[in-house]
Amino acid sequence: SEDDAAKVVANAGNVHFQREAFAEALACWERALHYFTERGETLRAARLQMNVAHALTAQHHLPEPLRKNEAARTALEASGM
Repeated sequence: SEDDAAKVVANAGNVHFQREAFAEALACWERALHYFTERGETLRAARLQMNVAHALTAQHHLPEPLRKNEAARTALEASGM
């Protein structure tokens, strides 16, 4: 299913990040983020926003990661986390 494919893409981002391939991780996570955001899956999207922020931080792209983390925090709080 498309959901499973998006989860695989997100997991590939995790693998890239662990290998310090930050640009590739960012591309995977942004692709998965777009998919889950379009479908209203707030929790998954918030977690991916945090991942995107980590990848941006690793590439020294500041202050964008701060905005991503704040957006993720707001979404997590709204979902009761």
